[in-house]
Amino acid sequence: MNFLPVVQRELLVAARKGSGAWFRFTAVLLGVGFFLLLWSTPIRAQPQVVSDVVFRVLAAALFGFALLSGGLFTADSLTSEKRAGTLGLLFLTELRGYDIILGKLVATSLRAVYAVIAMIPVLALPVLVGGVSGGQVFRTVTVILLTMGLSLSLGMMASVFARDFRSALLATLLGIGLLSAGVDGASWGWQRIFRRSALGIQSFSPTAAFRWAHSEPRTAPVRHQAFRSAVKKQCVVTVGLLVVASFLVRDYRDRVLETAPLRDGEGKPRKGALVGYRHIHWGLLLEQKPYAWFQRVMRPVPFEFTAVFYGLGFLFAVGVVLSLAATTQAAAIWAVGACLVLLWGLHLLLKVQVAIASTRGIVEDRTSGALELLVAAGQGRDEILRGHHAALLQQYRVPALVLVGLQFLPLLRLSMNDLPVEAGIGVVLLLIYGVAVLTFDLETLAMVGFRHGLREGDPQTAFRATFLQVMMPGWVGMLPLAMLAALGGGTRLLWVAFHLWLFATAYLVYRARKRARIDIEHGFLALAAGLDFDTDDYELRDDFRRAAGAQYPSGGLRTW
Repeated sequence: MNFLPVVQRELLVAARKGSGAWFRFTAVLLGVGFFLLLWSTPIRAQPQVVSDVVFRVLAAALFGFALLSGGLFTADSLTSEKRAGTLGLLFLTELRGYDIILGKLVATSLRAVYAVIAMIPVLALPVLVGGVSGGQVFRTVTVILLTMGLSLSLGMMASVFARDFRSALLATLLGIGLLSAGVDGASWGWQRIFRRSALGIQSFSPTAAFRWAHSEPRTAPVRHQAFRSAVKKQCVVTVGLLVVASFLVRDYRDRVLETAPLRDGEGKPRKGALVGYRHIHWGLLLEQKPYAWFQRVMRPVPFEFTAVFYGLGFLFAVGVVLSLAATTQAAAIWAVGACLVLLWGLHLLLKVQVAIASTRGIVEDRTSGALELLVAAGQGRDEILRGHHAALLQQYRVPALVLVGLQFLPLLRLSMNDLPVEAGIGVVLLLIYGVAVLTFDLETLAMVGFRHGLREGDPQTAFRATFLQVMMPGWVGMLPLAMLAALGGGTRLLWVAFHLWLFATAYLVYRARKRARIDIEHGFLALAAGLDFDTDDYELRDDFRRAAGAQYPSGGLRTW
């Protein structure tokens, strides 16, 4: 048998696919477009300063993608085999543990690596203008690729331990969050409180390594040495995760995965619960919306999400209290900044969980045949869709309300600074916009997730398509905003640019929601009848139908 046969096969399959070249071409085209968009910002500054800011913004965008790559690509690599019961069959061959781990790693993440590598020449364009050195580009690319490898390895490790995609994704996001933000923030706090260096621990953080990559060896030798140490340590961690995953995956050789016991809350009453609890307290829900009752019984809110969400919320409240008790302005600013990072993490965690819940249930029901059974029992498209939304609303209404309440807590600190009236109104408007965006995003994730759950065949693909389709427009639109803020744009210009970004993002998300509604409207019955969920031309038909209805109402032709 050849060395790493699964990896060899996946590389040959990828080489024969023509979509890989088009994918890389599209990535480069988008990168050049972003570069030109950032470069054309209406700020008068030195070309070297603009070049440095453009490089930092593009590098930060790629670094964020590298951090999320594990959850988007490898978190379901082995859990899908467990669901299908085929992981044990792989060991009936001569494959070893590292063959399976590396083969799955290449199979699931090859496109992501292609996209990042294709963007490297775009990152090097600022070198031609000045302000950025070749060493900075090399070090930044090294950190981005290493961070992607670390995130993908964490996804593989989580996929070995987890029983389903939801648990693997949450574990991956938690692990990469602790390494990137937790270790970096804890090390910074240690240095501030105890006045001792914590570079040895901080070098395990990809965020610290990304920050140190911009330092030149001559001007900042200490940071450059810390960067080299961080690269070595993170390489060891990445390889170690893959080695440990290769050893642990062999434990499934003699297991019968189909008969693995379910955890509490998955298809059976929890320990100590009354037998008729759900029938007594959810009886009205069972009568009015059976699919919502089915979702709540079979797929309750996971304990992992509840623990992490409220744990981060508690840390956020502690940070607000510390900012109120801070004696210096600098300490208060750092405390508020840490609170804002935690608040963004809470928003991201809730949206990720809603995207998982909106796609996982419908994918499993379609795969198991429960969806066809419900349709045959008289549950139509509208009943199932309303039940799907009702279950999500009842399960995640309390976390959303808690998040809205936490979002307004920083006003306590800002009220102590005697802000001008205009600045105070602006802060309140931003918080209100945040609540509106959160509500709109959650509703859209539920609708788009239902559509991709019907369209895709596995939960990770459905989650990735849902999450990126809803969240990517806003993240991409934030690049010009970050460019303007870094170059010192005026308050009015930033305010106008923010509203343009807000309205453009809302329109793109609305279009995604409209497409999902049309696809569900036209494709649900075809899917229930055993046909493919193919509705590519229905949006055009829907637009023509609505236009014709406006031009020619039922009362007769319109006279001009």
